[in-house]
Amino acid sequence: MVRFRNVSAYRGVTTSEAPDRKIAGGPCYPLGLVKKIAGKENGVLLVTKQSITDASDLGVDASGIGDLILELTEAGYIASEWCETTPGYWAACDGYQLDRNEFLDAISRFVTIQYYLKFYINTAETILMMVSNHLPRVR
Repeated sequence: MVRFRNVSAYRGVTTSEAPDRKIAGGPCYPLGLVKKIAGKENGVLLVTKQSITDASDLGVDASGIGDLILELTEAGYIASEWCETTPGYWAACDGYQLDRNEFLDAISRFVTIQYYLKFYINTAETILMMVSNHLPRVR
């Protein structure tokens, strides 16, 4: 028997109703609420091994990821899906892309950097839980 425990604030379709894990209908969480939580002290938590590795690779901590979240726009929304955070524990996650102009000292110019951010809001709606936060991956 597959165990399913929803650890996110989302209360819509479950993984059994979405066998491909995709959640239709737009973001699970209003972007205003996401930004409000991300703007709080300790409002962002890196909850997966992948998100911790991703943040380390970017040279930022949870607060730095929160700063990126504050720059998100509705146009950056990609999709929503169920993500297994640990065996049997699932969260409805929203994925966004952030295109940000940054100055790179190595080439002395501004370039557009793409960030991919996937997160959910905890059941108490007090913490933004990061599942992944990375640059484009080469496949």
